[in-house]
Amino acid sequence: MINRVILLGRKGLSLSGSIVKDVRDNELLIRIEYAGICGTDLQIINGLRPDKAQILGHEGVGKIVVLGKKIRVYRLNQRFVFNPVDPDDQNRILGHTYN
Repeated sequence: MINRVILLGRKGLSLSGSIVKDVRDNELLIRIEYAGICGTDLQIINGLRPDKAQILGHEGVGKIVVLGKKIRVYRLNQRFVFNPVDPDDQNRILGHTYN
């Protein structure tokens, strides 16, 4: 089960969950162990930024729990510190410009 907190604008926050059963051959699944709320997230919550994302807390630490068949560089239970920014577009940020 993957849980996420969703921003509902001025209505507050909501907890939502979904089940991930599998990954594609070139994907991996990371279980988030810790996630932070940054200053930008607080601005979004307070309506001071027009960002579209509703799922905040994108910077954090996680552990690989499922590896796709073609993934050779990483291993199960390997930990990552992440800030998911698109390497081709620094303005495309998970948790700011998309969910």
